[in-house]
Amino acid sequence: MLDYDARIFRSVANSDGGDVNGRTTFHYHQRDDVVWATYAGGSVVFGTLLAKVDAFGNLDMRYQHVSIDGNFKSGCCQSRPESLPDGRLRLHERWQWTDGAEGQGSSIVEEVSGQCFWAMTHNLRNVDGDRRYHHFLGSAGEATNSTGAGCDCGLRGRRDGGRVVPGFLSGVVELANRALQRTALARRR
Repeated sequence: MLDYDARIFRSVANSDGGDVNGRTTFHYHQRDDVVWATYAGGSVVFGTLLAKVDAFGNLDMRYQHVSIDGNFKSGCCQSRPESLPDGRLRLHERWQWTDGAEGQGSSIVEEVSGQCFWAMTHNLRNVDGDRRYHHFLGSAGEATNSTGAGCDCGLRGRRDGGRVVPGFLSGVVELANRALQRTALARRR
């Protein structure tokens, strides 16, 4: 069985009608045959997915998120993994909306390796007005911004065995919660 734990994926292709785009990043976790992830960026403020993985690494998943227009959306997806020559994974997905939107389509997400450390906050800048954070792993494995300097946003992590260790998730959850609170406040006005 494939191990999805602590892998980070970014969308590289999607059908029309899908909310996920090239600015959407997924953070996967796994325990036994249960896989879950959080995702955000692009048209998605914050989302979660829950899946069962089979012996071949295929995922049968359900997803839900809040879009930037404030709508709740959910659906189901079948995902088939492909191993790339450099060792990363590419997921070929067939998805269908079940609530909040109509339609179906296909998408591709690829594992991020050593470039983008945490791109989820791209969308949070638009929601809560904070500056945009770009995280990269420097040569020592520390989080840096796009200029190579250390980042002061509080999100930290390290590389271990080719994957990012998610010691930074509490800061990310805090940023996501702030963004959701500001979205709710803006709607009340």
